[in-house]
Amino acid sequence: MRDESFAEEPQVECGYGTITINVKTRSGKPSYIFAKGHFRKEGCMFKSTNTATFTFERCNINRKRELFITKVDHAYNVRCFYMETNKEVNAELGVR
Repeated sequence: MRDESFAEEPQVECGYGTITINVKTRSGKPSYIFAKGHFRKEGCMFKSTNTATFTFERCNINRKRELFITKVDHAYNVRCFYMETNKEVNAELGVR
């Protein structure tokens, strides 16, 4: 079984209508990074990569929830703050 625990804290980059997650696991590239509930949807699931960019609209990412949870039961508070508005952006993501 692969060790999918994180080698360091995930990095989050907020873009216009997107959120990018960069993760580094102890075993190298994670098997999958995906938006919760959208594992089989193209553009919402990424295989064997450290970086994934999710589109809010395509992956139905909620702007109000602040958590994403990994398969190894790590919960992360993800917030994006934008200068032009006071909206918080986040996503529920899974890493396998």
